[in-house]
Amino acid sequence: MYRHRRPTRCVDLLAALLVACAKPSVPVGVAPAAGASCLVRADSTAPALTDVRIVLPGPIRLEAAPIFGSLGELIVQKQLYAPLVRSDCNGQVVAGLAERWRSDPTGRRWTFDVRAGQRFSGGAPIDAMAVRDSWPRAGASPRDGLSLLEPIVTGPLTLETAVVEPLEALPAAFADVALAVVGSGGRGAPSAESGAFRITRSARAGGSYTSFDLAPVAEGLGPRLHVDVVPADADLRDVLDRQQVAIARAGIVIARDPTALSYARGHPEFTVVPLPWDRTYVAIASAASGAAHPSPEVRSSLARDAVRGDARAAEPPYWWENAPACARSARAQPARATGDVAYLAGDPIARELAERIVALAGSSERAPWVSAMLAGHLAVRPLFRAVGFGKTALDSALGSGRLAAAIVPYPRLNPVVCEGFVKAPPGSALVPLVDSRAHVIALRGVPSFVIDADGAIRFLTAAAP
Repeated sequence: MYRHRRPTRCVDLLAALLVACAKPSVPVGVAPAAGASCLVRADSTAPALTDVRIVLPGPIRLEAAPIFGSLGELIVQKQLYAPLVRSDCNGQVVAGLAERWRSDPTGRRWTFDVRAGQRFSGGAPIDAMAVRDSWPRAGASPRDGLSLLEPIVTGPLTLETAVVEPLEALPAAFADVALAVVGSGGRGAPSAESGAFRITRSARAGGSYTSFDLAPVAEGLGPRLHVDVVPADADLRDVLDRQQVAIARAGIVIARDPTALSYARGHPEFTVVPLPWDRTYVAIASAASGAAHPSPEVRSSLARDAVRGDARAAEPPYWWENAPACARSARAQPARATGDVAYLAGDPIARELAERIVALAGSSERAPWVSAMLAGHLAVRPLFRAVGFGKTALDSALGSGRLAAAIVPYPRLNPVVCEGFVKAPPGSALVPLVDSRAHVIALRGVPSFVIDADGAIRFLTAAAP
């Protein structure tokens, strides 16, 4: 089991890429954006790729950007939109669009100084007014999770905001992509990008994007990125195999599937880099259950035996215990003791956990935590089945009270905006099961990129940190 941590010594990795343990050399004009252990540097012995094909799990929808509902959406948005500050893979807050920040003596009021000279992809300046206008987007106020008060512009490049509770240090929540700065593209035009890249082409099918072309905002000062979107349960070995692909070989693949990871590790032209733990899979149990939490040993068993992927027993702290309003919907739940164990369709880990719980429910020696989770449903429906739902349908089914339980992924980090994931009805129990993380499979020659705390990667250019 790997974790990103600040290394104590340098290790010579005989691989295409390495996680640098010395202070990275940074292109001219780019401030260091993360700790050295969060930078994956290009292999200087391989020909540099200036056009990189990236394969991400879908679906990807960007209409609500920068709110995201999947890791693929998050990674795309990390290239397009920048927040005032960022949080690297060690949880250290580093510079983003803001070059400095400070608080008053109470720790409640925070001031940000935006770096001068930055512009949106359309050419408009990124200043304090642009940040203020970006934050309260329609239906997605950043005050939901962070308890922010209305930001105030105190100078052309200076912005103040206040938090309800005093804070000794700038919270990493300010780095949340939901607080990324999005510019107005004008009437009928897409939002203007504030990040290092801009969309130059996109293709859609059935409401989701199937591909993107991203170019650096400062043309020629970074790689061109070609993003292909595949189903979450796609066999990525076909993507990694040059013989199976009619177009350019994948340079970056984001994967959780152990089969794909094992395949990549068997080919020296690829390097596999673990990302931070980004999801906690939670069982949303009905209000009548009073569900008991499984022991750490049981959670470890689920991670080891039920999940095909890099998983561990869910580890506290759990943000929803301190921010219950952001984890729950506002719908009332009628008392109806019928239903199945549901999972988010297209999520293999959620399906595997749901199927394991159904198997345990049918065992003659049912575990106490399973009995507690399904109590109130066992008498009415002693036989259960695992059923997949789309997000909208799962929200509706949870609200109706007809499900015995639902297995859904919650973000490991406390979200700033309460959108993008399935929420529990009032009164239901949230039972943490396992944590999961994805990996980067990188082909020799891909450009350097940074790993952020939320499990996303971000490519560097010579014009933006």
